[in-house]
Amino acid sequence: FWLKCSNCRERTPYHYPQPQTKSLSHTIVLHDMGGDFVDHFSQLKTRTITRSHGTGGPLNGSRLCLFVLPSAVTFICVELLQTSTSLSPSLIKVLTIVVVALALLEPLFTNVLLLLGSLRSLCHSRVRGSALLFWLWWPIWRLLLPMAAIYFAFESGSFLYKHNLFPHLRLQQLQGYTDVDPSIATGKRLQDSGVVEFNSSAGVDRARSGCVRESGTYCVAPIVLGGVVQNTSTTHPQDLFVVGMDCCGCPGEFRCGAWNIPGALGGLRVLDTEKLPHYVNAAQEWGATYGKSVKRPLFYEWVADPLVAFNELGDQGVEMKMLLLLVGPIALLLVGFMLNLVMMLLCRLGL
Repeated sequence: FWLKCSNCRERTPYHYPQPQTKSLSHTIVLHDMGGDFVDHFSQLKTRTITRSHGTGGPLNGSRLCLFVLPSAVTFICVELLQTSTSLSPSLIKVLTIVVVALALLEPLFTNVLLLLGSLRSLCHSRVRGSALLFWLWWPIWRLLLPMAAIYFAFESGSFLYKHNLFPHLRLQQLQGYTDVDPSIATGKRLQDSGVVEFNSSAGVDRARSGCVRESGTYCVAPIVLGGVVQNTSTTHPQDLFVVGMDCCGCPGEFRCGAWNIPGALGGLRVLDTEKLPHYVNAAQEWGATYGKSVKRPLFYEWVADPLVAFNELGDQGVEMKMLLLLVGPIALLLVGFMLNLVMMLLCRLGL
């Protein structure tokens, strides 16, 4: 080893006895009897010190896989919990907290001890920043990597659950209707509708659409007999609408969903609680504009074949879930590989 003398400027070679294996959670620096800091890059060359919580320098293939494994397992667990449709929300929340705690408590505790040891060394010794970086590199990333895995698993799982898995589950719990006549059907009679196919007489009056601008353009268009809103007064309420976001002129022509696909008119019930209040406002404004009664409006996404669209919604959710469970661990392994390359480069540059 090379020991910095406290009373002279040159370095004096000094041979230390073989140090005992120590846990990185207890200390990150070795001191001689006088308290001077020992350069750890010489330890890297001798390869004589092992660490239970982390190893200085580049990792070999097996150690790199073991380093990434806890983050990959955490990602898979959080992803499965966030996309679960069989567990209750309260149970999912509790299990997610348990997984996060198990993944972060030990590396967080280790890094706190490392930080305290670093501060103590800075107060009592002349510590090189490169040595701190050398020994703190893997412990810090052992905390940051599972944190990143938890974040992306939570975001991707929540997005997939909100836009695919949960809507499919809700539609599955509702009723399916075929041959619906818009001149007879009302919102009250179709309150339990999920997947709806209208009869051949039904159409959408795209020219007489309604809209509101509230953090986006929420567009509605009436489902009526013959596809044209009649100017005659009637007591029959207009409760059935097809909807979409940012797909109409406001005011202007309605171009949402399957508006340009010929064939029978079908719809998937819109159940998004964040969007429904805006669609209700748009429907009420439409009713005030055209003098129509809107009592219990129901909103549908315009699709050509509602049964096929319903099945595709569930299939896409399952496929995306499987893809995330496969890609997530691979991405974490690639990140670990890049971190290892950076460490190799730093060691070769002598930083």
